[in-house]
Amino acid sequence: MRSDEGLARLRQSAYIGDAAAFTEYTDTKLFNECNDKLFSQFTAEIIKARAGYGLKEQYLTCSPGQARYPVPIRAIGGVIEKLDIAQPGQAKYQSLTLISISEAQNYDGGPTDQGVPRYFTIMDGAVELFPVPNAAYPLRFTFYITPNFLVQ
Repeated sequence: MRSDEGLARLRQSAYIGDAAAFTEYTDTKLFNECNDKLFSQFTAEIIKARAGYGLKEQYLTCSPGQARYPVPIRAIGGVIEKLDIAQPGQAKYQSLTLISISEAQNYDGGPTDQGVPRYFTIMDGAVELFPVPNAAYPLRFTFYITPNFLVQ
């Protein structure tokens, strides 16, 4: 459906006349209202249902000695559903275990404690891997994607 058709249906179903007759309900104001509802209602329901609708995967190769990587920008609420790792040159991924921020201190051996990551935590919009990677491992982020804005 085109945006002008969507606005016409909204105006009809909400008993709002055309923009000329109801100047306080501009197209921009209606789009903003729709976007607010989309993000507040729709995203919460997607996460609550956990049915896989809207799941997206994003791939990244980590660097040796670097433990922190940003959560994908389109992840709803900055939350990822799953984080997987593979051995370099292999296509088989294994899930990493999510640990709480308070638990992370038990796994943090510092930058010299390097190996194959098995755990991760999410802190300040970033994923932190434990132990720190000792090689360039492929990572697969799985997350629920934030819906696109409705635009004119």
